[in-house]
Amino acid sequence: ETLQREKDVLSSDNVKLNNVNGKLQALCKELQKQNKTVLDQSKLVTSEENERRKEMHEKFAGQLKDVQERMDQQEQDRVKSLEE
Repeated sequence: ETLQREKDVLSSDNVKLNNVNGKLQALCKELQKQNKTVLDQSKLVTSEENERRKEMHEKFAGQLKDVQERMDQQEQDRVKSLEE
């Protein structure tokens, strides 16, 4: 009888542990899914920010080029007017 009771307790504990294990595995899968979603979103945001930074750099470089060209033209005009 004692052995049977012990067997029943162990069997009950085993069922409980299996249930907890199943819940933990389900939570782990959900966490991995959420992790992947966050990682994908992070990659997307990083990509968009890099593209925006590239566009701003190109725009700024173009504006600098325009300013430099105007300054060069003004210098040429000044030199030309001094020669006259």
